Amino acid sequence: MTLDKVRSHSLGVADRSLSRWHGASAGSSVLRVSTEFTASIAPTAAVTLTLPERFAPGWRQIKPLVLTIECDSHGQYLMSDDEFMVYGVGTTIAEAYGDYVLSLIEYFGIVEQGPTENRYDAAELRHLRAYLQPTEPK
Repeated sequence: MTLDKVRSHSLGVADRSLSRWHGASAGSSVLRVSTEFTASIAPTAAVTLTLPERFAPGWRQIKPLVLTIECDSHGQYLMSDDEFMVYGVGTTIAEAYGDYVLSLIEYFGIVEQGPTENRYDAAELRHLRAYLQPTEPK
């Protein structure tokens, strides 16, 4: 699968996922998040939502992975998770989501290459596989 194909799918998923209403939280209050709301996230405010089950072609989520969306003072969006410390950046939420998905898949690939030589990678790969897995052989 090419990165362009993943990027194109990821941006489409972001548009569809964020245009539907999701349960999300900011601070201690529960919010309903839509594209209109997330497009106007104030700098330093954070909103959380869950990665969609089918987040990219050839990939599926096993266990919910919570993402945080933040907007900096320059209008850049940062989407990240606290589980693997992976993030994506973009001028729109869809771009940040697409960048996040590419980064997560790249991180999986890097960790997947090292478990025989590195005990940390073996443990991290087990941790990653508890959250996501490829659905197509490589």
